[in-house]
Amino acid sequence: MPLDEFIVDPTELGNYAEQLLMGKCLTKLGYQWDVPWQNIEFRSPANYNGIGLRLFDVEIAQKWGYHDAPKPDPESARRWEEFVDSTNSYESGPTFEKKFSSCLRKVRDPRSLQVSDQANYVMGLKSQAIDVANTKPAVRESLKGWRKCLADQYSFAVPAIPQDMPPKPLDKKFKSSGSVASAEEIELAVADAKCRDSSGWAAALYRAEWDAETTLVNENRDKLDRIRTEAVAFRKKMLAVVAANAPQP
Repeated sequence: MPLDEFIVDPTELGNYAEQLLMGKCLTKLGYQWDVPWQNIEFRSPANYNGIGLRLFDVEIAQKWGYHDAPKPDPESARRWEEFVDSTNSYESGPTFEKKFSSCLRKVRDPRSLQVSDQANYVMGLKSQAIDVANTKPAVRESLKGWRKCLADQYSFAVPAIPQDMPPKPLDKKFKSSGSVASAEEIELAVADAKCRDSSGWAAALYRAEWDAETTLVNENRDKLDRIRTEAVAFRKKMLAVVAANAPQP
């Protein structure tokens, strides 16, 4: 999509770099803050795109239903989850919070909040484009075909829009099955994905979103170019911090 190029990096990189510096600072003060090695590609599961938005099509439905795909680097994810758990339960006396705040003020890059706000601005434009796309006649008309396609196959009340699939009762049931989709879930997800295609909804929404994003890029080009330039510079600095401070795998 046209706006995607202006989202340079996931927030995980800046957070990881900051935590590495926090670890150095807190260790000097006598606290244990063992930040683990992380795969700094920070790749999303296979059913998400490069900027963290969820994808859904027949191939994805056949593999995972409505569930998320497995984490690309489970070892890196496991280490980070253990680190977060250890820090969330940290108890080291009444002075810890004060010293933690002092370290944070020392290590936090003043541009981090600005870069985060700028990324949120771009994501806000993407949300605006989606809202505009959903009002287009071709998208609204194709919804009827999608709903009829599913209603002809299933007895539950089909939601108003595909993004609300599966319905809440089924969503709760599917989630209770654990991290792997059941055969029932996959069957429904595949039918849903095929209906999105056959009704023309998926293609109509994609075209409408593309057009809406193109308009927003043209209207905000100068600001978006500046956001991207600043994000690239910030990313370069964060990579240098990680290279100098990260532990070995």
